[in-house]
Amino acid sequence: MQRLLTVFAACILSVTVLSAQDVDKTVERSIAEYFKNYKSGRTALKHSGLDKRRNRIVVNKGARKVVIYANEAFAGQAFTPGVVDTIYRDIRKLLPSSLRKYKIEVVYDNRTIDERIPGIYRGKDVDNERLWGSEGYEGEPWVRNVSRPYEIGAGLQGRHLALWQSHGRVFSTDKGVWQWQRPSLFCTVEDLFTQSIVVPLLMPMLENAGAVVYTPRERDWQPECVIVDNDASRGESRYSEEDARALKWREYNVGYADAKEVYRDGDNPFAMGTSRFVTSTQDKKNRAEAAWHPGITKDGEYAVYVSYCSFENSVPDALYKVFHSGGSTEFRVNQLMGGGTWVYLGRFHFKAGDDTQCVVLCNESAHKGVVSADAVRFGGGMGVVARGEEGLTSGLPRYLEAARYNLQTGGFPKEVYSAYEGKNDYRDDILCRGHAVNYLTGGSPFNPDTTGLKVPLELSFGFHSDAGYDAEDNVIGSLGVVTTRFNGDTLGNGHPRAISRDAVSFLLNSVQEDISARYGFHWPVRGILDRNYGETRVPYIPSVIFESLSHQNYIDMAYGHNPDFKFTMARAVYKSLLKHLCFVNGQEFVVQPLPVSHFSMSLSEDAKEVTLRWRPVNDPQEPTAKPKRYVVYTRKGDGGFDNGVVADKNSIVLPVEKGVLYGFKVTALNDGGESLSSEVLSMYVSKNEKGRVLVVNGFHRLSGPEAMSTPQTAGFDMEYDPGVPYMYSPEYCGVQLDHSRAGIGFEDGLGLSDDRYEGLLVAGNTFDYPRVHGVSLAANDFSFVSCSSEAVMSGDVKLGDYKVVDIILGVEKQGEQGSYLGYNRPYKTFPKELQDKVRAFCKAGGNLFVSGAFIASDMTKTNADRAFVREVLRCDYGGSIENLAETGVTGNVSRVFRIPRTVNSGCYAVSRPDILVPLDDAFVSFVFDGCRESAGVAYAGDYRVLSTSFPFEAVQDENARNELMGAVMRFLLR
Repeated sequence: MQRLLTVFAACILSVTVLSAQDVDKTVERSIAEYFKNYKSGRTALKHSGLDKRRNRIVVNKGARKVVIYANEAFAGQAFTPGVVDTIYRDIRKLLPSSLRKYKIEVVYDNRTIDERIPGIYRGKDVDNERLWGSEGYEGEPWVRNVSRPYEIGAGLQGRHLALWQSHGRVFSTDKGVWQWQRPSLFCTVEDLFTQSIVVPLLMPMLENAGAVVYTPRERDWQPECVIVDNDASRGESRYSEEDARALKWREYNVGYADAKEVYRDGDNPFAMGTSRFVTSTQDKKNRAEAAWHPGITKDGEYAVYVSYCSFENSVPDALYKVFHSGGSTEFRVNQLMGGGTWVYLGRFHFKAGDDTQCVVLCNESAHKGVVSADAVRFGGGMGVVARGEEGLTSGLPRYLEAARYNLQTGGFPKEVYSAYEGKNDYRDDILCRGHAVNYLTGGSPFNPDTTGLKVPLELSFGFHSDAGYDAEDNVIGSLGVVTTRFNGDTLGNGHPRAISRDAVSFLLNSVQEDISARYGFHWPVRGILDRNYGETRVPYIPSVIFESLSHQNYIDMAYGHNPDFKFTMARAVYKSLLKHLCFVNGQEFVVQPLPVSHFSMSLSEDAKEVTLRWRPVNDPQEPTAKPKRYVVYTRKGDGGFDNGVVADKNSIVLPVEKGVLYGFKVTALNDGGESLSSEVLSMYVSKNEKGRVLVVNGFHRLSGPEAMSTPQTAGFDMEYDPGVPYMYSPEYCGVQLDHSRAGIGFEDGLGLSDDRYEGLLVAGNTFDYPRVHGVSLAANDFSFVSCSSEAVMSGDVKLGDYKVVDIILGVEKQGEQGSYLGYNRPYKTFPKELQDKVRAFCKAGGNLFVSGAFIASDMTKTNADRAFVREVLRCDYGGSIENLAETGVTGNVSRVFRIPRTVNSGCYAVSRPDILVPLDDAFVSFVFDGCRESAGVAYAGDYRVLSTSFPFEAVQDENARNELMGAVMRFLLR
């Protein structure tokens, strides 16, 4: 033993001495300078250097190895093989010739930078411990939509994720008020901003790839809520059962009850009632059913949540059928997991007062066991958790509240959501997400040694933004956070927590690549922090925090507010999660396609069939993202969409009936899943047709609020132009009050905003305006079809085939924001290709109706643009309506009709509509009611054209729109 100790000590001395002898001070200084000044092509490092806590460079001649100890900042890079090779090549050049053939290792915290390369990059040199292997989940998913007309084979099918967006409104026990975690800056707060990326974009992308996505925060933006329960239901809602001859529903003494108007800390509605259960069967003669009929009082989209109890003999394929205004959709729910909480099925359109709409659960199953039934919830609703001595609720929709309160009303134990015993809701909220993940995953393959709900969540993902600013308007960019040094560095299933680092490292690289390619500049990545953060430490599964950008930095938010950027970032995140999860599960991946373009339709001669056509869109970043097939969805009347039919090519012929208003949308499909949908086109064949109109949707604009930047000021002007969100957005808290750059970095300085819009779901571009125009055409006995302006410009649709054309331009405009941010979206009202088609149509004697707020002002940049407006529309730009109180428009109709000038939940804002000046023999047809400036110009000569600077679809009253459209058609066809 003494001899062994002597040899061991000698080896240590040898290493130390060799360090001093072979790496002289000059070389050591050179290496230190290299690390201090290191610039990565991928990661924007700060404070890079060598590790000051230890001997920084060690040479081991026996092992022919040079070990260099870097600091945490250097090790926080999102490494790739190329980055690591470059580092080693650079270091080798700095070493003396005697050491240049030695192996080089750069180490931090006992891990080399080679080990920090995500496994997905490492080829055959993969660490099998960072793969699930045979220990992944292969059973029935928690929820499966069996009405989908396709199967996914190379996406996220069978995968379960936990995902949330930032924090949410919390109650301060110290102040006795509800508040946000962060200050209101640049018209938003973090907890509102990230909602606009995660809920409408990232979640659908993941679900369209086949994933089951759980979120501890409320995901439904519907403020209405109806709960139907076997114990008792409110209003017109009712629960009913139908027993089979041999099988009857029975009571179980644990379940949900809608027992209170508000809930105090510790109240658990899932412990206040009972539930029901019945034996399963394969015999249709023994079919038993339970039905939940909601007393819906307001038309709209509602999330549907079901609940049940899980037993050892629960079936993994309980059949739920949701009857909604678009038809019915079936789901199979694995009741072996997730009992005693709300389980999300999907979002559907429901009509008020329609008792045929309901959720039905039957006991048909391929497995022997029991089927459980408890409450069903429709809609997100308002916050119902009361806090403080006075019992204050937030007064906001539940989707704006923190996870803590949603978990409480979702049946989670108090120890999950109230670790601080109700004394610090903010800290409770941070910890409750991880505790909820552990409670859900307990007993699953990913957390087998903990008691829980057996849900096989295999990744926990927190999507955030953070603070930080740059006075020179440089982008701050993205950051990742993980916790790898905890619980013996292992996860709940014994695999290394380094899987979390693999996930976030690959994520950051993917986000950087996609954003940089899209916008033509290098999107900064700030690296990876390995920290003891609650959101990443507590979960027993791989866990990641993604700090998407800085909400405190003007230029970050100039991108962040833009819906095109939101889509790009969401798609980059989705793709990285897809590839990472497929890799750790040993599966091939295919990226879902981009949405289609050039959507159009045409009627058959007998008007009994409609042919829909579209074009696929190539993704230059993803060779696998090519569509193989398509899904076409149909809507009838004022209902919702059906479950879709698959088309094998980029067109389809469908039967239509007279007197029915149809809507259609298309998605692209491949083995990896389904794209987001196209715009919605509508059509109608009148039984008493007065004429046939082509409605052209040229309103595709999406944008953030007006961005401004001078040497003295920066920020956004919501009143000058609030922009156009994608569909609807909750992201805005109010208008920016402080634009002075002198206050940069202060909470009450640059960016400070008020709270006038908190809780408001701001209407944006729904891409469904042909329906609004079409309803009014149908009311006046006109038939119509519709198309995208892309299809007109490409020649897929001929304007000359129609006597009347109605062009929708909404608040379309090119604007300046795109060029300022380094990208340019094609939102011009009349691109040259469209100008040419419209000019030819009018020259041939066509009749044209054009409505859009900026049809003149957006056409002032070139002589050719100005000539088009003057020569074809027969008007000129005469200024803008600045007074936001000017909401009325009138003309040769019997009423004053209103348009929204500021943001609201009903329709996009028409902030500064043009004043249209008639030219030559054209005349004023409409005026703004207060100032009497021209809002419309008509021309009746060798062709007829009516142009208005109030978008037709923005007229708020449907009866007024119908009357207005009747007047327009009478003029055009006189």
